[in-house]
Amino acid sequence: MAWLLRLSVGTNVALAICVVASIQALVSLVPLKETEIALLRADPSDDRIYRVEPISMEVDGFELMLEKLARRYVHQILTIDDTTQNTRFKEVRTYSDPDFFNDYVKTNKTVIEEAIKDGLNRSITIKGAYQVDAYDGVYLYVVEFLQTDRIGREKPKRRHLRAFLEMTPRPHDVTAAERFENPLGIRVLGMSIKEQASK
Repeated sequence: MAWLLRLSVGTNVALAICVVASIQALVSLVPLKETEIALLRADPSDDRIYRVEPISMEVDGFELMLEKLARRYVHQILTIDDTTQNTRFKEVRTYSDPDFFNDYVKTNKTVIEEAIKDGLNRSITIKGAYQVDAYDGVYLYVVEFLQTDRIGREKPKRRHLRAFLEMTPRPHDVTAAERFENPLGIRVLGMSIKEQASK
């Protein structure tokens, strides 16, 4: 009789351990999908159907997102004025590869500071942007723009230029602060500027 009691207790303990392990496995599997909050605005009188997809490189608007970022990046990094310089460079740092940004600041910091001291106000007018090439997850974009330099009441100096940008998505580098503005973690790896030959 004692051996039957021991067998019963052992079986019950083994069954209890199996039940606890099964419950823990089910609890860990419950959040199979993660809900992301997004804002979609539509006109109430609009009868169109909107398709909402998660942001990824396979979505139709990915190239448009890269083009928008290339345009904004060139405007933000090349504009020079005393009022918004620090704010713009904070944004530029977010969208830049750290090595590229540090090299750019090291190379151009004294030039920018002297220009601001001289009263230079540089405005950038974007004329167009388009993708030139894509290789190994790196996208090459060309941004055409008009650079207007003005010091005080002097006649403004205008130059037609092109910026060549290398950009790549780095979703694993996305911080919580940029999760909604830059969900793919797009970073500018390099930029070069050349005069437009035809202008």
